[in-house]
Amino acid sequence: MKKQTKPDGFDSYEELYTSWYLKELIEKNYVLEYRYQPYTITLSEAKKYKELKPLKTKFREDEHTFLQPHSYTPDFEILWSHKAIGVFCKLLSKEAVYSHRKSFFWAQNRLSTPVSVIDVKPIFDMQNMTRQFIINQKWLYDKKELYCQKVIHEHLFKKTFTPKRYMITNKSGKARKIKYAPVISLQEFFIKNSTLEDLKL
Repeated sequence: MKKQTKPDGFDSYEELYTSWYLKELIEKNYVLEYRYQPYTITLSEAKKYKELKPLKTKFREDEHTFLQPHSYTPDFEILWSHKAIGVFCKLLSKEAVYSHRKSFFWAQNRLSTPVSVIDVKPIFDMQNMTRQFIINQKWLYDKKELYCQKVIHEHLFKKTFTPKRYMITNKSGKARKIKYAPVISLQEFFIKNSTLEDLKL
């Protein structure tokens, strides 16, 4: 069986496509930087028990694990510039904040920088990983107050813009057949949303 290679260092093509989206926003100074698989967070430690095993003249204490540790690694951490607030991201806060309904991403302030943490999922989840993610998502927020947002790249592109690199295929360089609509560029997105008072081209 032929070993499947990772696309440009990513675990999936969906993650690669998302990186193209973020790189285009870096060029326009809406994203400061993004980090792929930035850290691993332990959600629960291993649970163990001890057992005394009788030997000929003494007892030996053995330790066994009955619950394995559980950890989670998000796909991307996105550091936004402040001009992205209300355009691409909205702040998640316990306090009442202005609702930017058109913004796709949720962000949390970290040292005065808006930060989004996301998990990229395919449209068709053949391995049912979304169910596991939902549990991790709740667990992560309960333990760390860190919100991780599920992102499906086609939904993201449809609701905001489609990156230029995604519009052409990887092998032939021809126009990609895109099933969703509308398909608009970043510049067209800016024009469409030019009434937003904090939009800066």
